[in-house]
Amino acid sequence: MKAWRISIATTILLLAAEGSSAATLLWPTPSEWANWPEYCRAKYAYLRSSETLEFGPPVPSSLFEKYETSLGRAWVFVHHHCASLAYLQRAQLALSPRDRNLALKKALEESRFTLTRIPAELPIYAEIATHMGTVSRASGDSDAALRYYEMAIATHPEYAGGYQGSALILQDRGKNNEALKVLLEGNTATGGESAEIHYFLGMAYLKRQDFGHAVEHATRAYELGYPLPGLRNKLAAAGHPIS
Repeated sequence: MKAWRISIATTILLLAAEGSSAATLLWPTPSEWANWPEYCRAKYAYLRSSETLEFGPPVPSSLFEKYETSLGRAWVFVHHHCASLAYLQRAQLALSPRDRNLALKKALEESRFTLTRIPAELPIYAEIATHMGTVSRASGDSDAALRYYEMAIATHPEYAGGYQGSALILQDRGKNNEALKVLLEGNTATGGESAEIHYFLGMAYLKRQDFGHAVEHATRAYELGYPLPGLRNKLAAAGHPIS
């Protein structure tokens, strides 16, 4: 993690050099549409309002104005990142390694197209970088994944996703102590208000059989609204239930 500030400028330059390809507008399936963030549905409705009616009621024009304001320059290019989200979903459902790899490749290309064209200070920058880390991890390129997660942390240290992703890569490599350290840094950087960070910390402490800390972070994760019961169930099975 020492290299965040050193490597971030180099990584952005490399991304800019690679980010020249663009695809025609991907058309989502009903499942992809339903799972998209609201800003993706808004952008696609903005581009093709009549065709999106097949998915349900019209997207109100007030959402166009909302995201054009909140996303800033990213509004112009965000549909490429939205396509990437769909391609990742397709990769997860692919029936052959070839189709999976092609979908993952497209996912990286599309998000890269957006990332290289927006200012790093925009909050969505960290979200896109973290997504690219997830795609790289799914592709088996843990070095690239870690670089993307570190980009998210370096540009937006208050964003939880970069810490979670970095911790996963470190755990994949058997570096559990380093993963725990990253999560603790993330908990501090997010002011202790990330349900996801607390959940990951609970899991990390559970693996260490540090049940006191595991219960502490699990309790906070669920207080903050974490939706999945896995940690709760594991603690109960270990004889340390939480309310």
